[in-house]
Amino acid sequence: MFKRLSYFCTRYPWLIFLITLGITAFMLNEIKTKLYFEPDLSKFLPSDMPTVKSDDYSRKNLNYRDVMLVGVEKTNGTVLDIAEMRAMEQIVLDFKQLRAEKTFFSILTGKEETLTLPVGINGEDISSLPTLEDAIFDLETGSVISGSVIKKLKEDLGITSAKGMEERLPVSDADLQRIMPQLKQIILQDRTFRGSVLSEDLQSTTMQIPMIRKWQYKRRYVLQEFSTAIDAASLKARFQGQESTFPFTIYGKTLGKISVDDDYIQKHTASVQKSLQAWLIDNLEGTFEAEPKLEELLRGDLSKAKFQAIMNYMERKDFYMHPKMASWENFMNYIYGFMLTEIDPFSRDNLNFQLFNVKDIYDLNLIYSQGLEILKKHSTPEMNFY
Repeated sequence: MFKRLSYFCTRYPWLIFLITLGITAFMLNEIKTKLYFEPDLSKFLPSDMPTVKSDDYSRKNLNYRDVMLVGVEKTNGTVLDIAEMRAMEQIVLDFKQLRAEKTFFSILTGKEETLTLPVGINGEDISSLPTLEDAIFDLETGSVISGSVIKKLKEDLGITSAKGMEERLPVSDADLQRIMPQLKQIILQDRTFRGSVLSEDLQSTTMQIPMIRKWQYKRRYVLQEFSTAIDAASLKARFQGQESTFPFTIYGKTLGKISVDDDYIQKHTASVQKSLQAWLIDNLEGTFEAEPKLEELLRGDLSKAKFQAIMNYMERKDFYMHPKMASWENFMNYIYGFMLTEIDPFSRDNLNFQLFNVKDIYDLNLIYSQGLEILKKHSTPEMNFY
């Protein structure tokens, strides 16, 4: 055998070279598109461990999000000085407006598209000294609500604001100086703020830049895309341009050698319906004994209404506590990834127009690098960011 193999290799060296080159190119593409680093160690732990289940329960039900933590340090003076407060407010505004450019080839338009899209920061929940929120008593309703500390201080001191600027720092430096003593007092007297938002020596503070809650986004797109992919009438309406999330009319056309007609729609929806039902049974059957309602929903053909009922049923707070059920976070990642492989290429391409990072909603590396640029822009010899 080896004699024949050696003879073949010496007799056809260029063929061996081309075969090796082809295999190498294929492997490089697989490494480039599918190899990635997973920093979340919880994904390597058994899903039925009590600690894993408890952590997952809190992530699902207590609004867990990825957060970029920024440390601010003033070497001379305090971070409550006017220049520093205004610099921090501008940093918040810069993060709120953060966008990035992406370029991709679209089969829907037949050309390369370049878009500028949000990168995935939740700008409304950025926490910093200028955007500090606290529990405030509402005189009109008699209830305790969360509100802007700056807005409340301005109202107490009679400092007026233009419409839409109520929660921003006062325009004049004199007015800003007036609110500083009360702001300092509120922070240092509150155990929630003291030592975390502002240091005792007033020279350091933190800013928290939260990301959007990507697992909720994944669930939303799973519901949206699979509800359409398993229902022929919905998919046809989408291709006819009758759906607001799909601003293209492709029904009756041929794109990428695919004729978008009734025959294609019927075959595709039947295929996705079958594969989705099999996937759900495979991932949920361990819970059927405790959840007979779920097993009942998965009997017979999987309709759009049934699929939506299954997803809503699984929203129960303690559903993912079942020892044979994957964690909420992992399940959302798995079904979202499965959705991306099953939906039609046109719907998949359409997601590029809606999400900066289709695979994982946002790119933390990109946000980190762009965030550093923002902080570098506002750094001074006396004010450092970490």
